[in-house]
Amino acid sequence: MIMKSIKYLLSAFILLFLAACSKSDDELLRVIPEHPSMVVKINMASICQSNNLLSDDGNLTISSRLNEVLSEYSNSFSSRIIKSLPASGIDFSGCAYFFSASAEFSSEFIATLRDSGAAKKWICSLCNENSMQSAKGIDYILNNGTFYAIDDDVLFIGAAKSSSNIAKLTDAVAAMMKRDGKRLADNPTITDALKGDADATAYLAVSSLCKQSALKRLNFSGLSLTDILSGMEIDALALNVNLAESLKVDARVIAKPTSAYKMMFGSLISKPSADFLKIMPASMTTMFSASLRGNVLLQMQPVSTLLASARAFPIIRDFDFKKIINTIDGPVAIGVSVDPDFIDEYNVVVAMASTDTDAVIAELNRVASKYGKHPQSVGNENVYEYFNQRITVGVLNNRYVYFKLNTDDIDTTPVADDEVKKLFAESPICLNVNVEDFNVALAFESSEKISCKVNTLGENPSALLTLVTGLCRLESSSHTYDDEGFSTDDDDYGSAAPIDEMVSF
Repeated sequence: MIMKSIKYLLSAFILLFLAACSKSDDELLRVIPEHPSMVVKINMASICQSNNLLSDDGNLTISSRLNEVLSEYSNSFSSRIIKSLPASGIDFSGCAYFFSASAEFSSEFIATLRDSGAAKKWICSLCNENSMQSAKGIDYILNNGTFYAIDDDVLFIGAAKSSSNIAKLTDAVAAMMKRDGKRLADNPTITDALKGDADATAYLAVSSLCKQSALKRLNFSGLSLTDILSGMEIDALALNVNLAESLKVDARVIAKPTSAYKMMFGSLISKPSADFLKIMPASMTTMFSASLRGNVLLQMQPVSTLLASARAFPIIRDFDFKKIINTIDGPVAIGVSVDPDFIDEYNVVVAMASTDTDAVIAELNRVASKYGKHPQSVGNENVYEYFNQRITVGVLNNRYVYFKLNTDDIDTTPVADDEVKKLFAESPICLNVNVEDFNVALAFESSEKISCKVNTLGENPSALLTLVTGLCRLESSSHTYDDEGFSTDDDDYGSAAPIDEMVSF
């Protein structure tokens, strides 16, 4: 479910990055209801121009580099739809909007058309239909849960909710196209957040998003993600996205100073440090760090719930985890890499800043001795054997207690990358991931500012190509399609390759 959700979201953004409108912002903002739970504005003109995707007459073209990527993943539906966009009739000279604001749709997309006739042919081709139907002044097709509609020079694509029928869908879209009453253009809170010269801007109303069923299904220690987010009292997230050699996302957390989130961040977060990288191998493909105060952490309900659940396991029940956690003051870091010799086996390094490293080591030795797993001293480290796994425990600078699991078969050279060191030294919460030829760096720089940077490793990096490549890889790993774009997966939607995967999450 999570992987599908990620794929859907990535697909939606790819479609947005390659579809735009020439209509003024205000005209399109008058189509969108006043209070969407989410809205994304894409400045397509600059993106298309910087990636050589516009011809002299303003039509979309597929650059040679983009075509190479699409050809490599020619069996993916995303590849097929991107290749078809030059014939879509969409105007690629301005902006487009992706949003969620209707009771009948889980997500919606609007763009301006330069050729409505071409757009109708494009939609019919996608849906394997001969023509569109008409009602309420709009032309439409409902196919595989996706509702396509054209009103004059506006294209609408929406992921229909299962409870909706044709009448409800046409009524909802027709009402939007009338542009009556209060619309998004009349909401300065959101429109101000969407201003600026970024390639894309977004506004996410957290309280509204918490009502989405997909989020309700995500649980942590017995609490749903929506319960956790609701309890944080965060009003919204505002995002700026820029595409150049790398994909850069800057997010702003909008919350009152007295909100639970701001109060928690101020009390829980400790000073960051990159000192633990001295024992973190550079070969770790994923590294995460959160600088915490253990005494505050113990007061949080999810932590209490987790500790209570863990007591179901005998060896864990014997540990005085509260005592250990209470000593934390600074980074708690974890590094993970896939074991090169074993499938689904991982090398793991954990480091924990502690105010009393001796007490932590003594607690580990106490429990190990109880189970007859007396540690073997190797240099300044203790080695434990547990279920044929070797766990190495040591102390760094009387500040960090660290744990190593199955690290003999990997390069243990410490991290030397200056950018990685800077990331962990300055960010109280951060994540660094290397996957194939991609690098992702995510950082909470403060309670309000979050940044994410995705780099393409190698020559001539391109953020757009990174997005397209990542999307096609995700889709190719989970779906296969025949020559006409129909899914061959037994558990798929059973009709044409689902365009709702492009706009739903």
